[in-house]
Amino acid sequence: MRVRRRQRPALEASAPLVRPAAASTLPSRHHRLGAAIAVGAGISALYLVYVALHPGSGAGDFEFPLRAARLLLAGRDPYVDMVPGVVGAAGAFLYPLPTALVAVPFAGLSPAHAGAAFLGVSSGLLAYGLTAAGWWRLLALMSPSFLLAFSVANWPPLMMASALLPGLGWLAVAKPNIGFVAFAYRPRWSSIIGALVVALVCLLLVPRWPFEWLSHVGRQEIPHVPTFLWPAGVMGLVGLLRWRTPEGRALVAFTLMPVSAFPYDHLMLWLIPRSFREALVLTWTAWLTAPAILGFNAEQSRPTLLLIQGAISLGTVVPAAVLVLRHPNVGPAPRWIERVVAGWPAWARGSAQLVA
Repeated sequence: MRVRRRQRPALEASAPLVRPAAASTLPSRHHRLGAAIAVGAGISALYLVYVALHPGSGAGDFEFPLRAARLLLAGRDPYVDMVPGVVGAAGAFLYPLPTALVAVPFAGLSPAHAGAAFLGVSSGLLAYGLTAAGWWRLLALMSPSFLLAFSVANWPPLMMASALLPGLGWLAVAKPNIGFVAFAYRPRWSSIIGALVVALVCLLLVPRWPFEWLSHVGRQEIPHVPTFLWPAGVMGLVGLLRWRTPEGRALVAFTLMPVSAFPYDHLMLWLIPRSFREALVLTWTAWLTAPAILGFNAEQSRPTLLLIQGAISLGTVVPAAVLVLRHPNVGPAPRWIERVVAGWPAWARGSAQLVA
């Protein structure tokens, strides 16, 4: 008797085709959980040491969502109170309101401890997600992008974790630019529904928050431009040739989204390696060009900024593009997309499954 195979929901993507170790040598969930706790606790402790050595660091970039969360709990609108020139404000609140909701659990802590806790939770979740395919993926924690995200207590570790752990996909609404990269890597209906629910809750709290947020974004001092406008950054669009793969989609999404000129957002590119060797290559090339970051300044002249961005692209985007191209354009797609691409040339169409 012929058994019908259950169809995968149209938007769901299969697990990324990373090359795991042999099943018998993959870390168990208990070992992964232990490693995640160790990484999270270690990162938290290191951040407290970092703050002690750099007085005034406080919660870093996380201080903005932290203050917004406190204002939200007090029944106030963060976009009204957090603007330049207002006494006691932390400056313009440049994030979507869902970031304030994410920060609510940390609102009772001091800035330094809130930053340490946020980084610890983010890094622990990331470590747990990474190790599903083997310990080698922890090389992402040794990248310059992770170090930069750590130094300013920023969001990329948590957003990368949201791409790897099914229950966290809704976090894309808190940081939409790199959240879109996470969603492109593994699109899920649950991520869309969760993000919509969070956005609607925020609308109930502050009905005008999307318009107020967009108004504040216009006051951003550090330039955020799509990577394809960076020198050599356009190479990321070669991911279109591997549109069936999670890595190809993530690379294209990253290339199209505006990201910080300070390259902590580039941590999302460590979703791309499928093996220890590939992760090592990407980490090595990123460190080769990392010294260019030392020259970064938000007020830098445009030619100098372009040189810095070009160096960063050569160390991250270009190697990531090469890694994506090394693998065949193989992976599932919704049936309506299969019908659309049916007449495409074989090299562009790819295949739903690997042919022996």
